[in-house]
Amino acid sequence: MQIERRQKRSEDLSEALGHQLDCSAMRANFSSLVLSEELGLMVAGAGNGEELEEIAALTPLLAGQSRYWQGRVETSGGVKLVTVVKVDTALGQFYLSGVEGKLSAIWSELRQGSQGVARIVS
Repeated sequence: MQIERRQKRSEDLSEALGHQLDCSAMRANFSSLVLSEELGLMVAGAGNGEELEEIAALTPLLAGQSRYWQGRVETSGGVKLVTVVKVDTALGQFYLSGVEGKLSAIWSELRQGSQGVARIVS
């Protein structure tokens, strides 16, 4: 099912990022999808609030200097599959991290989501 996220638009940066992440999370069936900055602070997210903050804080440590990272991470909610993609934007570098998700959709949705984030932030 194709979901048209452009039905929900906002001039507010935070709200626009939220719409982008909500749509990406739904398409890939992520339990959480979080955009964080280089210090591990959450910028925007979709999903479980507690899990979002935890993954945001861990992301810079997990990804390190890599553009992409995937692995199992011990969280307060148990061991979870986390996939990270670095996003370069006009405002600096961010990380887009998906938790769990439909295996066939993880990478394509994170790539597409990161392009949406870069477009919104620019």
